This record gives sequence, structure tokens and C-alpha cells, in this order.
Amino acid sequence: MALSAAERDGAAAPAEMLVRIAVAYCDFAAQNLEVWRALFEHRMEPGRDIPEWAISEQMELFGHIYRPLAALFPNRSPAQLSVTARSLFSAVHGMVALGLEQKLIAVPIEALRSEVATIVRAMVTGLAG
Repeated sequence: MALSAAERDGAAAPAEMLVRIAVAYCDFAAQNLEVWRALFEHRMEPGRDIPEWAISEQMELFGHIYRPLAALFPNRSPAQLSVTARSLFSAVHGMVALGLEQKLIAVPIEALRSEVATIVRAMVTGLAG
């Protein structure tokens, strides 16, 4: 997976690893738009539960974010780290979703990677302050 490759791409400080992961997510979505849409836009029929494998894969996605956050903020509880991981993912996912849809309010696609990196750095800096 693209996020695992970003983690294997050499040692990095936890904050920079979060940036790498976010940019890799952005790149994956841009290069695999239909697959990415299938992952995040699919809705189950009413009354049908999400399959356990799908939940497991989404939790694995958050693990990529959780690990560097845990290194950055060792005094936070697992519950706090989990909420922060989901919040950070949501921020990046929203930027990517709007950018790839090229909505009026979206960051232009040619600037998206840089802006995703900037927002991740800003969030981590803010959380550390």
C-alpha cells in the first residue's frame, strides 16, 4: 500500500512521517481516483452491516497516522490519539476530496500536495504548542 511505502522510504521524525503519509495518500487518490472513490464513497444497503474486513482495513489506515502521533505525544491516552488521528485524516481527506473533484473552493490540484503537507505541519505544530 502507498502509506506503507511512505513509511519505508527512510527514517524521518514523526512529524515529517505524518507529512509523508499525507502526501502519499494524496498521490494515491490522484493516481487511483476510481479505486479511491470506491473505497470512500460506497454505501451499504440499509440494514446491512459493514463487513468486518472493511472495518479492519480502515483501522489499518488510521494505524499509519496513529504511530507517529503516539511518538510525538507520548503522554496522550490511546483514546486521545485515536481522535487526533481521525481528525488529521479528516482534514487531509477533505482537502484531497475537494481538490480531486475540482470544486470551486478546492485547492488547485497542482498545489494540493504542498498544501496537504502545510496543513499537516501546522496541525502538528499547533498540537505540540
